[in-house]
Amino acid sequence: MAASGSGNPKVKFNTRERMLSSDQNRVQAMGGQHLANAMRFLLDASTEEDDQAGAVETLSDGTEASLQGVVFSGLRAQPIDGTVDMLVTPGSCLLADRVTPGVDDSIAAIVTDPGVQTTGVLTLTAGAGSIRIDVLECQRVTLVTETQNRDIFNPATGLFAPSQVDKVTMGRLVFRLRTGTAGAGFPGVASGWMPIAVCSVAAGATSWDNVKIWDVRPLASDRWNAPFNSVRTLPERGRCFIYSDVTTAVGEIRVAGIVEAQFGAYRAGGHLGMTSNSGATGYIDVRLASNRAGNHPGYTADQYWHLYAIFPFGLPRWVRYTDSGSGGRKPRGMRGIPAVTATKPEFSGRPSSAISTPTALGLLVTTNDAICLLAGRVTNAGTPLASGIACDGRITTMVNGADVSNTPGAVVAGISAQWTLDDGVAWPAGARAIWVRISMVCSVGSAKTFAVEGDLLVTGPDGLSTSHSRTVELPQHTYATNGSLVLTYSAMARIPLVCDPFDPTNGASAPRAFRILWTHNVDQSGLIGVTDSAHNMNVVGWEMGP
Repeated sequence: MAASGSGNPKVKFNTRERMLSSDQNRVQAMGGQHLANAMRFLLDASTEEDDQAGAVETLSDGTEASLQGVVFSGLRAQPIDGTVDMLVTPGSCLLADRVTPGVDDSIAAIVTDPGVQTTGVLTLTAGAGSIRIDVLECQRVTLVTETQNRDIFNPATGLFAPSQVDKVTMGRLVFRLRTGTAGAGFPGVASGWMPIAVCSVAAGATSWDNVKIWDVRPLASDRWNAPFNSVRTLPERGRCFIYSDVTTAVGEIRVAGIVEAQFGAYRAGGHLGMTSNSGATGYIDVRLASNRAGNHPGYTADQYWHLYAIFPFGLPRWVRYTDSGSGGRKPRGMRGIPAVTATKPEFSGRPSSAISTPTALGLLVTTNDAICLLAGRVTNAGTPLASGIACDGRITTMVNGADVSNTPGAVVAGISAQWTLDDGVAWPAGARAIWVRISMVCSVGSAKTFAVEGDLLVTGPDGLSTSHSRTVELPQHTYATNGSLVLTYSAMARIPLVCDPFDPTNGASAPRAFRILWTHNVDQSGLIGVTDSAHNMNVVGWEMGP
């Protein structure tokens, strides 16, 4: 039989056939099933892009710990300032919630819902004792939205009699604010319910004004490869423009700007520290104790601090709502819970050991579900503290403090100088490339013209393998002198750090050691009286993943 129609299942009504109501009901069910299945295979199919080239799909089956779905738009929590009431905006979503679908049903369902537009439905329970974590969540129900009077046949009497019957049913959402236990952290996900927002209720909270809220909707638009649910083994990185304000407030390092990354199938990072609707530039003070990971191990002088975006409990987004009094609270700023720590990242950008959410938030979770967004230098004078950084979209440099120190002294042999530098010590763990300034002192005895030239040979972390070598050409400099002088020669170079991307410990739990060999010639013309000494190297910038 030749193909016809649009591919969807059909109920065939034959000429002179006595139709049954069940037939017409099946027609409607089949149309919904066809659309829901198509959307399910488009939006709910999880794929691994690198290992499987996106060719192997995993679908939700409705038995997951929490209800799996994707929000097209809307369904956003709206706390009302100064009250205990919360509303929810209208929206639409796809939910995989039917474990054993009927023959004309799909595991997935598409729901369009008016949200919650009436006060008194979702209300805050006052805080007491210590921080409590509440969860706003939803699940699907079928509601009768319209009844009408129809003549219904009574087989016992053989007559029709008017009766009120259901005429329109519709999938809708019910919402609840699930109250956690004070001091116990996140109360866990609930089977059959999809989290919409997570609320950290202060001990004395009597209204939403004293509650921190995060938007955790699984938005289709938030997927890195939207609308597809595709995961990459090695995360990508987008924009990174960062500035550190080190002067406005003494003792603070206010890191501001935009940094974008990927975590799983979703976007991470974004505009840092936006907690107001006023349009003012947000920032994260990386020296503030309440921004540190709960298990922050403490800094080591001359090493690095790292800013992670954490995504606990398997929930995406984690976008903080603006503070109360800012003109209607809404999600704004970065994706992921920011946490500053000394814990080093692996090559993938994930932490080398589990990190905890900041204690002040009350979430009380330790997890590896995080991605490193930034890294900066730790001071070496007095108590080790985070220093400021700047990034132009590619290269990260320091905006206060000296150049990266603790570069080991060179081993000099003839016209070469060699340094051995450790990843995670001389530069942030997992860096893809570094920028160095090399220098030496040239002593010239009498009037002459001489040149300095040379190149860098970088040997990878596997020892002296030439397969991991990179040659970096340095500029040639010519100097004319009319008498004796002591001249400092310096040059900048970019050094790629070649490593095994599938070894997650690169630069983290097992620091990589790189050997950098500088071969140079300060008297290539054969003139005499030129000597060199004091070979130095400083790392002045780095390029991070993920």
